[in-house]
Amino acid sequence: MYVCICNAVRESEIEQVIAEGVRDVEAVYEALDVEPQCGTCRAYIREMMAEVPSALPSVTSAKANPELAA
Repeated sequence: MYVCICNAVRESEIEQVIAEGVRDVEAVYEALDVEPQCGTCRAYIREMMAEVPSALPSVTSAKANPELAA
């Protein structure tokens, strides 16, 4: 199923980056090498991340956390 029609991103692709530890919507876009367009998919991506146990390690966006960019 497509989650992001603008960028042709499938649910399975988002599941994969979440499984790799991404826990930030912006980081999901970065990991998939896409830019947010209309933003409709943001809520669904947040829902997908909320279903993941918080005990798993996380990776956040360098944009959201400038210390990661250093």
